[in-house]
Amino acid sequence: MSEGIEFLERVYEQLHEAGIIRSKGEFSERLLGKSPSYLTSMRAKRRKVPTHIIMGLGDTLLTSLRSNSADPEMCVVLRRNVAQINLYLADQLIPTGVAETITQNQTSSAHRRKTSFQTFLWAKLRRWRRWMRSRGRTKVSS
Repeated sequence: MSEGIEFLERVYEQLHEAGIIRSKGEFSERLLGKSPSYLTSMRAKRRKVPTHIIMGLGDTLLTSLRSNSADPEMCVVLRRNVAQINLYLADQLIPTGVAETITQNQTSSAHRRKTSFQTFLWAKLRRWRRWMRSRGRTKVSS
């Protein structure tokens, strides 16, 4: 039932080993925008991590990547983690109907502006739909 926790802990370990993050508390607070005990309490309670938390992490890492372009080692770690987040979200959302999931999230939070990571995912979804249609698969949800 603790979907996403293992993934977040892998991202934390990579960032911790690179010296970008010092503790799980700092990871939860600075990168996830939650309380310092978020990651450990989600693990203890065996809760599922909401998709918007992982999207927010991707957006935060993209912002860090843009602002830390001077340190090449840090950029490599950040790029690798952004790519892993992208793959994780694609695996989690596309097979189960990404359009419905994102539409529900956007409807419930219509007052928020799209983050650059969400915009990136929408572009990926549009390309995937075009690719499916070009292959003759007409049953693609909109």
